[in-house]
Amino acid sequence: MQDAAGQSIFCRDMVRLITSPAAPNGMVLRCKPPKAVVLLPDGTEVTADTGDVLLADRSYLRPGMTVVLASPGDQQLGVVTGTDVELDLVRWSSSSSPDVGVGEDESTTTTSAAGVSPAALRRVRELCVRDYVVSEHWLGRVFEVSLDVDVIFDDGEGVCRVIGAESKLWPV
Repeated sequence: MQDAAGQSIFCRDMVRLITSPAAPNGMVLRCKPPKAVVLLPDGTEVTADTGDVLLADRSYLRPGMTVVLASPGDQQLGVVTGTDVELDLVRWSSSSSPDVGVGEDESTTTTSAAGVSPAALRRVRELCVRDYVVSEHWLGRVFEVSLDVDVIFDDGEGVCRVIGAESKLWPV
């Protein structure tokens, strides 16, 4: 599958929607020509024609992966020896809370910082339901968050697991 400039597009590629220049980059979740499903930073999924997107980034490439140049006709193989990731942060504002279902509010994004190192960032809040999470090559979404606590009694002999402890225990 190819984008508007003739570049090959694959799942997990970062693309820009050219039909909506104000839209931020998104990640291709599914590709089935002539359509691509793109995940935007606010969690919405947009279906776009492949001719309406431009390849922006392939940051999932890791050292040790075998690659070939994307230009047609050039079949010289290479190995990724290093990568450098910089992030462009967008400020997402909404007329309602972020917990509102996708497509139920009016939201806008504006770039607030460009070229930021991932090492300079930290989470603002704990994991919440509907957050997207990544583990190696897997992309997932949080459906439930619970706090389980193992309590060791004074005698050291007994252990009790309290499930859903956030509403049952408090510090003393």
